Parts: sequence; structure tokens; C-alpha cells
Amino acid sequence: MPAFNRYRRFLLAVMTARTIDWIDIIVLNWLVFHSFDDVMYLSYINAARLLPALIFAALIGRIVDRSDMTRLMYGIQSAVIVVTMLIMWFNVRSIVLLTFLVAVKSVFVSLDQVQRNTLLPSFVDSSRLSEAISINALILNLARLVGPFLAGVLMTIADSRLLLILPAAGAIAVILLNQSLPDKECRPARQRCLTAYLKQEPQLCALIASSASVMFFGLSISIILPVIAETSHRYALYTALLAAGSIAVLLIMMKAAWSTVSKMQWMLAVTVIACLGLLHQSVWLTLLSLFIIGAATQGFRTINRVLIQERTAGAYRGSVIAVAMMDRGFIPLGGILLTFIIKHYGLPAAIWTMVTGLGLTFMISRYYGRNQYDGMESNSER
Repeated sequence: MPAFNRYRRFLLAVMTARTIDWIDIIVLNWLVFHSFDDVMYLSYINAARLLPALIFAALIGRIVDRSDMTRLMYGIQSAVIVVTMLIMWFNVRSIVLLTFLVAVKSVFVSLDQVQRNTLLPSFVDSSRLSEAISINALILNLARLVGPFLAGVLMTIADSRLLLILPAAGAIAVILLNQSLPDKECRPARQRCLTAYLKQEPQLCALIASSASVMFFGLSISIILPVIAETSHRYALYTALLAAGSIAVLLIMMKAAWSTVSKMQWMLAVTVIACLGLLHQSVWLTLLSLFIIGAATQGFRTINRVLIQERTAGAYRGSVIAVAMMDRGFIPLGGILLTFIIKHYGLPAAIWTMVTGLGLTFMISRYYGRNQYDGMESNSER
């Protein structure tokens, strides 16, 4: 099979699976919120969905670095099918059991996402790596735009509980479309550990830390959207607007070289300003603010990922990407903080917490960047 066709099928599989994932996220959040009538349960279920990437990052990275890619894909997707069937069987009856099953499935989803990002350099040469990362991010955000829309449509014409079976269909689609994956450089077990490698790369550590902070104080807004929205349709619209902003900035980034630290910091500042717009009660200002937040945070994260890929040795790529993707685990942690603040102090206090955290991240990034990133930025602009 020609490399181009394999790459195209790989991207199509990603688009299909991630669209279904977003339908599942919207449906599950809506069912949890209305079945248990407790805003804190939204934090629990989203923590179960995202925290495995944080807790098992080192193990996930080692598995990806030392595994045959095709066999790993079949194992991951088979496990997703099994756990999805269990979630469908037990339905939304016990928050404890549901949280456990979602957490188990999320371990395999995290493995899939790290594997996908690790394989990107296998499909393109180094000169097109930035473009490949942008295309991958564009596909993910198209899925985040289409998925909530389809979820809103499907929930109006079908029982929401029946839609919980869809992730199994996504896993089957991944297997049928990919069939086999490219080989890659494997890291031998005797090679030095990841901790020793990261100690030699302080810039990588700083990039990972800044991304985690943005997820904690910025994209954690996605968890409290059901609280902000009054209807399921508006919730889907708000989620889609975050994705629409992401798509807009990615289309721009694909036409220009944006992989510089200064532009990443600029987008962080824009996120702070956009969050302030959420303090007003105007629906139109909320829509605009969500669009800008989606664009700025995605621009920040894409540049962050490009810089990490460019600086990471091939043998450590899976492990480093797994650690970098730990930032997704900070979204539910931020969501727990925000929902707690909403419950006890109100929505404006939660938004001010976001603004303060992002503002501090921006100032620390600017200060630290002057000392650590000078060489990195000059290299990325060559």
C-alpha cells in the first residue's frame, strides 16, 4: 500500500473515531448531569476520562516505545470495544461503576492517542512535520465541531442511552481503515530512563509545564459548559464554538510558520482577555469569547507540540509525548476546582480563578522564556 494512501486512511480513521468520541462525551455528560442532578458528578466523570493520561503517562510511553505498532493498535481497539459493551450493558445506573468503566476505557484511549502522535513522523519527512501536526490537530477539532452537532441531532431522535454503544463502532472503523501501521524506532529496555533524558532537556520540561497550566485554568472551561448552557442544544453549540475557534487558527497556521515561543505566549495573553468576556451576561459576547478561547488555546497547544516533537530524540518520542499529553489530565483537575467554586461561590468567581491562573502562567512564561527559550526560538525560525 503506498505511503500516501496509508497516511490518508490513517487520518480518516482518526477523524471517524474522534468524531464518535465527541458524540460519546456530549451524551455521557448530559446523561450524568440529568441522571444524578449534581454538578460535581460532571467533574468525576471527566476526571475518569482524562486523568489516566496523567496517572499512567510513564507506563503508556514505555508501551508505545517498545511495542509493534500494528499489534498495539489491534489490542487497544479490541479493549475499547469490550469496555464500551460493558458501559452499554450496565448503563447510567451507578456513578461509581460508570466512573470506573470510563477510567478503564480511557487508559486504552490514551494509548491510542499517544501512538497516533508518535507515528506522525513516520508518514512525513522532517520538513513537513509541523504541517502534519497541524493537520492532525485540525482533524481533531473538526471532530470536536461535528461530534457535538451530531450528538445534539441524535439525542433528539434517539434514546441517549442507546448512543453509548457508538465508541465500539469507532474502534471497529479504526481497525478496518488502518489494518497495519508503519514500523518505528523502538527504545530498548536497557536504555537510560526518561527522567534522566528530561533532566538534560529543561526546555522540554518547561513546555510541558506551561501546557499543563493552560489546560488546568483554560480548557477546563469545557467541563463547566453544561452549567453555563441552559439547554442541550446550547451546550452542544458552546462546545462546537470552542472547536470552531480551534479550526480557524489551525487553517491560518497551516499557511504560515508559527512555531515560535513568542507567538505561543501571545496566544496565552489572548486567552486571558477572552476569559474576561465570560464575566458578562450577553449571549453574543459569550459566543465570541468561547470562539476566541478555542482559537488561542489551540494555537498555543499546536506550537507547543511542534516544539516538543522537534526537540525530542526518536527513541524517546513515545515516552515524551505521553508525558506531554498528561496536560489533558489537568483539564478535569481544573474542572474539579471550577465546579467546587461554582457550587460554593458562583460562576463569576470561577471565571476570575481562570483569569488569575492564566495571567500568572503568562507572566511566568515570559520571565522564564527570556532565559530558557532564546536558543529554541532561534532554531525554530530557521
